[in-house]
Amino acid sequence: MSALTRDRATPYREGIEVEYPVAANTKIYAGSLVCVNAAGFAMPAADASGYRFVGVPWSRWTTATALTALLR
Repeated sequence: MSALTRDRATPYREGIEVEYPVAANTKIYAGSLVCVNAAGFAMPAADASGYRFVGVPWSRWTTATALTALLR
């Protein structure tokens, strides 16, 4: 499966909102799967050592938008 290139409409169930800082030079699309790397920064999901799945964002986040806000 290829990486997302735009936002995705993902069905939502009620859950807990948790905030993570977004890693540098990173783009996270709304509706995508998100992992946290070993340093504690949000990244697009990948099957990589040290990544832990944490959820699905409601809106798009990039390093530029994350400078003043955290991923929700």
